[in-house]
Amino acid sequence: MTSFTDYDEGTLSTGLTGLFGGNGRLKRERSRIKQNAYANKDAVAGTSNLQTDFNEDNDNLSTNTFNYGGMLP
Repeated sequence: MTSFTDYDEGTLSTGLTGLFGGNGRLKRERSRIKQNAYANKDAVAGTSNLQTDFNEDNDNLSTNTFNYGGMLP
């Protein structure tokens, strides 16, 4: 994993380790990390969408506020 939302495939073992199935554990670990990276991408995109929706819905609230935080002199 190169960052929170990116994933780098890297390389698998070669030689006898690769020939006799030694890459199985490595492939499972890569699959888990890849799924986490994709889930993180979805979470970041969802957060951005929620923020955009909130700002679009609440940009014209036209609320009246009091001077000095509502405290009377």
